[in-house]
Amino acid sequence: MASARRNKRTGAWEVRAYAGKDPVTGRVRNLSRTLPPDTPEAEVGDAKAELDRQAAFCRGSGASWTVGGILAYDLSLLPSLGYSPTTVDAYASHLRCYVDPLVGGVRIDDAQPYMFASLYKALREDGGKDGNPLAANTVRQVHAHLSGSFGRLAETHVIGFNPIAGVTPPRQERVEAVPLSEPDFSTLQSRADAGGGIDEEIAALDLATGFRRGEVSGFQERDWSFRRSDMSVERVVVQSASAGSPWVYKSPKSKAGIRRVSLDAETNDRLADWYERSRADLRADGFRRTASTPLFAREDGSPYLPSMVYAGFSAMAREVGLDPAAHFHTLRHTHATYLLDQGVSIRVLQERLGHSSVNVTLQIYGHVLPGRDEAAAEAYGELRGAARRWPGAAS
Repeated sequence: MASARRNKRTGAWEVRAYAGKDPVTGRVRNLSRTLPPDTPEAEVGDAKAELDRQAAFCRGSGASWTVGGILAYDLSLLPSLGYSPTTVDAYASHLRCYVDPLVGGVRIDDAQPYMFASLYKALREDGGKDGNPLAANTVRQVHAHLSGSFGRLAETHVIGFNPIAGVTPPRQERVEAVPLSEPDFSTLQSRADAGGGIDEEIAALDLATGFRRGEVSGFQERDWSFRRSDMSVERVVVQSASAGSPWVYKSPKSKAGIRRVSLDAETNDRLADWYERSRADLRADGFRRTASTPLFAREDGSPYLPSMVYAGFSAMAREVGLDPAAHFHTLRHTHATYLLDQGVSIRVLQERLGHSSVNVTLQIYGHVLPGRDEAAAEAYGELRGAARRWPGAAS
C-alpha cells in the first residue's frame, strides 16, 4: 500500500509506493509523488490509489528499468491519462521501430542526453524504410513523445532525472504540398464522372472540398443540407488497434476543424444522386437509414472507414494512371492549390480546410502565393497613377 506523510521542513505531502525490484539490476524500485501542503486529504487519497495502481503494474509486469522498459511502462498509462488510441498506437510504433532497436536496452540509470542526440542523428541518416533517411519531422515527433514521457516519469519520481533534457531535435522541414497536375486532375475528374461507385463519389467530393479521409468517413446524413448546399464537419472516424473497437467516432482535433463547408451546385446535385442510390441499396439489404446513418456507408450500415477511403482511391489512381506519388491527401492539396490560383484568400482557405490557424495554411501552401507579389506591385502602380489624377494633385 502507498504511504503518505508530510515533509517536516516544507509541509508538502510525500506519497510513496513500493514497485518491486528491477529484474536486471536487483535494485528496489519505489514510485513517489509530491503534493502541495494545502492538498485536500481526498486528493491525497486519490494520489495514493493511483500510485498503488502504477506500482502494482511495475511489480507484475517484470519490465526491466531500461529505456525500452520504462517507456513501455509509460505507454501503458497513456489511455488513463486521456491520450487518444491513435496517439497510443503512434507512440507504440515509435518504440518498436525507432527507439528499441538502438537504445531500448540501455539501463535507464546509464542513459545520457548524448545517446538520444546520436539516436536522432542515426534516424536522420538511415532510420527510414529500406535504410533511407527518416524525415526530420518524424524525428521531431519521436522527440516530442520521448520528451513528454521522460518528463512525466521524472516529475512523478519514477526515474531520478530526465535523460533527454537539453537534447535538441532536428529543425522542422518545410513540406510543400504537391497537387495533381492539370492532366491528372482532368483524368481523375473524368473517371469520377464516368464512375458512380463509392470511391468515385468520394474522390469527386474531395476534389470539391478538400476533406480529410477521417472526416469523409465521419459524415452522417444529418451533416449534409441539400437546401443550403453545404456539409457540416462534426466528427471524424478513427481506426485504432488499441481502442477496443475497429473504429470510433471522435471530435475533430481543434475547434477550427468543426466547420461548415459550402458545396458548388454540381457537387451538391451529385451528392443528392448518390444519396438516393445508396439509400436504395441499403433498403435492398434490409437496412433502414436514419439521420445518424453514415453518408458513405457499407452494406451493414457502418462507415466506409478511412483505410477503405485511402485504399479505394489508391486502386483507382493506379487504374487510371495518375502520378504514382498521388494519394488521397493529394486531393486536399489539389483543392487548396487550385483555389489559391483562382484568387481565393488564404483566410477563406484556412476556414474551409479547418486549419487551427492561418499560419498552418501559410506553412503548407505559402509556396503557391509568391506570384501574388507581382500582382500587388502592379496594383500599387495603378494606384500611384490614379493618385496623380486626384483633385488637388500637383500638376
